[in-house]
Amino acid sequence: VALTAGAMLGTDEGALRGDSRGTSLPGSLPAVRPLPLEGIHAYADRASAAAGETVRFYVSATHPYEFQVCRLAGDVDGPGADAVLFTQRVDEPVMQPIHPGSYIHIDRGLGDEAIAAVSLECWLRLSIAMDLFISMATGTPFLGQFKVPKAVPCGLMTSESGAASIIAIARRITAAKGLDTSMGPDLTTLRARMTDDRHLDLMERNIEKYGWKCVGIDPTYLAFADVGDSASNVFKMGKALEPVTTLIQRTGCAIILLNHNIKGRAKDVGRFDPPDLAEISMSGFAEWMRFWILLAQTQDWDEETGQHCLWMRTGGSAGHAGLHGLHVTEGELDAKGRRTKWEAKLQHVNDTRRERENRKENNKAKQRERTEEDHVRKLRDAMNLCDGFESGRKLRRLSGLNPSNFGGAIRTLLKRGEVEQEEINKKGNPCDGYRLKGKGGPTRNNVDQQADQNT
Repeated sequence: VALTAGAMLGTDEGALRGDSRGTSLPGSLPAVRPLPLEGIHAYADRASAAAGETVRFYVSATHPYEFQVCRLAGDVDGPGADAVLFTQRVDEPVMQPIHPGSYIHIDRGLGDEAIAAVSLECWLRLSIAMDLFISMATGTPFLGQFKVPKAVPCGLMTSESGAASIIAIARRITAAKGLDTSMGPDLTTLRARMTDDRHLDLMERNIEKYGWKCVGIDPTYLAFADVGDSASNVFKMGKALEPVTTLIQRTGCAIILLNHNIKGRAKDVGRFDPPDLAEISMSGFAEWMRFWILLAQTQDWDEETGQHCLWMRTGGSAGHAGLHGLHVTEGELDAKGRRTKWEAKLQHVNDTRRERENRKENNKAKQRERTEEDHVRKLRDAMNLCDGFESGRKLRRLSGLNPSNFGGAIRTLLKRGEVEQEEINKKGNPCDGYRLKGKGGPTRNNVDQQADQNT
């Protein structure tokens, strides 16, 4: 995730200022609830398909709609030459609600019929930005460490999360800073259209009206949605960003863009490596921005405690740069399904690297334990197929274990007392035999002991 900056769009209607004026908060909500989605939302089950394959389109809609299937041709940046294969109108749409705060439990993880891949993400982009804007608006340290010389008027426009979530995040952060919950930046859920001259004019009027010195736009992909496929063209994105630069120069107001990172990292970049400018999604932004804060995970987040362990890379064209570890704890879920706290702690990069290496070693040890336990299970299953003592050679064949893995598994079972060992005869040759404890008749050792007692 990335916050890119170069220095809000809002009207009186729907604007959420620090005192939540004009906003009604929902009442008590269950932890899991259906949330209807207004409008039209759709996605395909695959990014591409070969000839003869099937692509499924999933649509949730509250209004009748018409869709077309087109074959792309000619100018890739425009639909003028595309061939329409067929058109269909849906007069009775179906709306599929979402369930925010829902959970599923998988008893033993992925089984034999494992799916090819799964991606679960949790972003702190907005929360970190909220801490930044509250710090600027109140003159308090950003993340508890970076000093803010003086408070300045600022606004944050975020159209992705919804009013209730935004206000809940702001209240947690202001409470953690020891501030009144009414303090902070001006907030709005209206979406800025940064490529629309009318919206830029309105933004300029609001900057002058409220005296903002800094404005945040979240998320970038919605603010620049009108560029469409041109988002991958650095030259066209440079043209789209030029009016924003002009707005900054004319008003003296810094505009901060809250951007996502690309989904897949380069092959030579580890999943939990520090973030880099090259990972900012869409073209042009890395070239345009003058200072930045980049975030990436150092490990998977803990959903029970709400703890995020992150890299935070800072830098700018003035030459300043830094790499930090950042631990953020949002707390457990309350009865309304919301996180309960905000604790942000910066860490020296060397400490973060040591934590990471220790975690790698622990993960390797845990993986070895899981592998060894899997060998034990395979050997136990193989021995269950036998009625009495069997040689190690046969048990290796039944379990599919090589001599080394068999040796480790049989030693573990003997140490646990789950297996009995006795010398047996196979084709006239003595060898060690093994069986599960209590499976079959008494062992030869037990018979000899009983004979001695009878004598």
